[in-house]
Amino acid sequence: MHQHCEPVDPFTHVHEAQGQVYFGALQSLFRSTPILGSILQIAAVASLCTSAVGVCAAVVATLSSAFVAGVTSGNLGAALKAGLITAVTIVAFNVVGGMTNVAEGGQFSLLNHTPAAFGTGAYAFNVAGHAAVGCLTTMASGGKCGSGALAGGAGAAATPLIQTASNGSFVGGLAMSSVVGGVASVAGGGKFGNGAVTAAFGYLFNSGAGSISRMLDGQDAHRALQQWLQRQGIDGLFTEASSDGLGTSFWGRVDIGNAISGEIWEIKPNNPVQLFLARVMAEFYAATADGPTQYDAGGNGLPLPTGALNTVRGSYTYTNAGDGAILWSYNNANQSYTFSPSTSPKFVLPPITPIPVIP
Repeated sequence: MHQHCEPVDPFTHVHEAQGQVYFGALQSLFRSTPILGSILQIAAVASLCTSAVGVCAAVVATLSSAFVAGVTSGNLGAALKAGLITAVTIVAFNVVGGMTNVAEGGQFSLLNHTPAAFGTGAYAFNVAGHAAVGCLTTMASGGKCGSGALAGGAGAAATPLIQTASNGSFVGGLAMSSVVGGVASVAGGGKFGNGAVTAAFGYLFNSGAGSISRMLDGQDAHRALQQWLQRQGIDGLFTEASSDGLGTSFWGRVDIGNAISGEIWEIKPNNPVQLFLARVMAEFYAATADGPTQYDAGGNGLPLPTGALNTVRGSYTYTNAGDGAILWSYNNANQSYTFSPSTSPKFVLPPITPIPVIP
């Protein structure tokens, strides 16, 4: 009687062995340096969800938590548990943010949260709510209530200062909240990494929801102006493009460009920091343009709407600040969050030396 043997592919075994080696190395790294797993969870959201869209942040946070727990433990059940706890944490922080809106006299919302003014009853409620969520979720993960409560509460308490210091930057606010939560967790006898993740999630799905709203407004303001310009029938105009359609390409997506005049403009919120960034980006795209057309930062010749542009989301006005910067402002002072307008047109970007393009 002959036994039938299936042919064995030696490459399959080699690949499986390599995979086990890589998995083992990553597992050892996470176990020996637990904070790396925490950094990965926070960095995954910051890098993959740069626009801070709620669904993206929720999905990436849940999956990254499950991944880190699964690799560290080597157990599928632990991965699923970590993902479930993260999902519940996300919902809980969003509920706290919505209830804070109500405490401020507004409407309940799971996405658009109004930061409570420092020292008010709503502010105290928000801090207490974050502390409660931090306590419960940390206990569910096998930690101590005290360290989780301190991490969640401290992150929320520092929100007004963080929002001022980060100047509305999503990544900056996320990083600052993480550090505050980590330090608070250590003070409560917990681990820095665990506290950093708790505070980061609190920022993402409660305090940071204001950043979500602002960034969605920014996208809306971009589209509104770009669509208005397209309706004007301007010769050579192109918008939101990595090339001008005539053979010249750019290292990124240009907000507004004109292939005939050789000009580039960037659209940013109306404040001094964003004014600087708009001019830097316009200069960068112009200096690194690769093709037959030579580009410069745009001047004052671009036509802009004389009144506000109204969309379903909001109402916006626009200013040409020169040197490639188009700044948008809220037309309605009561709409969502308002940026402080730049009152100084004398803010000048230092000259930038063109970058030579290597063929």
